[in-house]
Amino acid sequence: MSGRIQITQGPTLANPDAIQDERELRAELDRLNETCLQATALLHEMTVIARRQADLISGLIDMYESGDATGLSRQLRHLAGHRLQQLQIGKPVAH
Repeated sequence: MSGRIQITQGPTLANPDAIQDERELRAELDRLNETCLQATALLHEMTVIARRQADLISGLIDMYESGDATGLSRQLRHLAGHRLQQLQIGKPVAH
């Protein structure tokens, strides 16, 4: 694990006191609805990734606990190869 800090920007909040009329209120509601939909899609994507990673780690632990050094080594080589491919095409890789 690295000691990197991850900063996540939250959505811009609406200031109810700044809304002057119904048109502005509707525009703000539309903006917030879109923000909510985007956040929900991102949450789903992150949940799928987290589940896959948890399943992968669980599989590695199972191989380790059962003494399957060959399977564990094969899976780690596969992961290392995938990581190298991602680095070569400039995609960020989680550590």
